[in-house]
This record gives sequence, structure tokens and C-alpha cells, in this order.
Amino acid sequence: MVKSKFEVANIMKITTTQLKKMIREELFKEASYMDPEELGKVLEYQLGILGAAIRKHLKYSAKWAEKMHRSAPATIRMVDTLTKILMKMK
Repeated sequence: MVKSKFEVANIMKITTTQLKKMIREELFKEASYMDPEELGKVLEYQLGILGAAIRKHLKYSAKWAEKMHRSAPATIRMVDTLTKILMKMK
């Protein structure tokens, strides 16, 4: 069965959010099979990005929490969990 040009275009249409989610999933799949040394380098790189983001956006956190009061508790729990994990690293 031959599909029309319109049907093919709808199949190939993808949003930016969907693309980012697909890339993230592929990176997680790839990360589970990485060499331990490579995982260490990737983790250091990602923590560097996290540190830069924290330094850049720290002053806006209170305003964001007031605006996004429903999301803030979950974010606080995530940050707390991440802090505990980072404190265990030696």
C-alpha cells in the first residue's frame, strides 16, 4: 500500500521535546555500557555543567520557588538526594 505524501510527513514529524527525550534515552543506554574510566570522565563533565548552572542561577532560585510552588518540593527532594550522593563520593 502506497502512502500519500501527507501521511509520510506526519510520521516523520517530531517535536524538539520528543527529540531531546530520545537523545537522553540513547545516552542513558550508552552510559550503562561505558568503560569505567570513560564513565568517570562523563560524570566529571556533567558535574561541571551542574556546578556552572548552580552558580549562574542560584540568585533566581527563591523567585522560581515562589512562582513554581507546586514543583519546588520535588526539586528540593532531588537536590537533597543528589547532595547526599555527592557527599558519599570520596
